[in-house]
Amino acid sequence: MSRFFVAALFALIAGNASAYTNEGLYLFCKDYAEKGFEAETPEDVACFSYFIAIGEIMTEQCEGFGGFKADFNANYLNASIQQYLNTVANIPSEWNYQPSTYVADAISKIAPKCQ
Repeated sequence: MSRFFVAALFALIAGNASAYTNEGLYLFCKDYAEKGFEAETPEDVACFSYFIAIGEIMTEQCEGFGGFKADFNANYLNASIQQYLNTVANIPSEWNYQPSTYVADAISKIAPKCQ
């Protein structure tokens, strides 16, 4: 239950997550990655907060389906962000879409799966 509150807190910090587009999140995260994943601006915080919130939701879903705990943590955060950047950079035709599915896909390619 505490993970839900942490995810909600990060979502609030990041702002209205449903208002983001792939283009907006890509630009936030690209700057964050270019700075060596050092958070210096509110946009940097928005980037990693969005990924943490989606990662926490995925972990809760994994546990809810009776699987073992999904292991999304800081070790996978930067790699997931970089995976997202690599993917979204190649699909500018989809930059107007909401990024949640693309972020979840990037996380699932990097972090261990539910078992």
